[in-house]
Amino acid sequence: MGKPIVISDVIERYRDTVFRLAFTYLRNQADADDVTQDVFVKLIRSSHDFESDEHLRRWLIRVTINECKSLFRKPWRRIDDIEDYANTIAMPTPEHTDLFVRVMSLPERGIRPRHDVARLERHAAGAQLGRHRGPQPV
Repeated sequence: MGKPIVISDVIERYRDTVFRLAFTYLRNQADADDVTQDVFVKLIRSSHDFESDEHLRRWLIRVTINECKSLFRKPWRRIDDIEDYANTIAMPTPEHTDLFVRVMSLPERGIRPRHDVARLERHAAGAQLGRHRGPQPV
């Protein structure tokens, strides 16, 4: 049995993670805001007992992905122009804005969750150190 969670602390700690994941899937700020809100409402209503912060984080990520997939099935679903959205957020340089637009314009199959990217980075580092095991990740 895990320790009790304080919802306000959880929201403060994980809202950016949930929003960014939702925005990566949905490519629409309003939809990502809605999913973020829905995820935390589900957390509030949940009677789930979390064993650790990592367990909670993984639960939030899974619920976020499920909410995004559910939203894709809605008939009114639309995707905003990513360049318009990129112009509404602060980027350090125009090159950062261009990179953001290009990454967000990738087809959904080209997007990898951050944990997959980290695994690929570890795999590449292991290969450089001569510790490569198994087939190359795709």
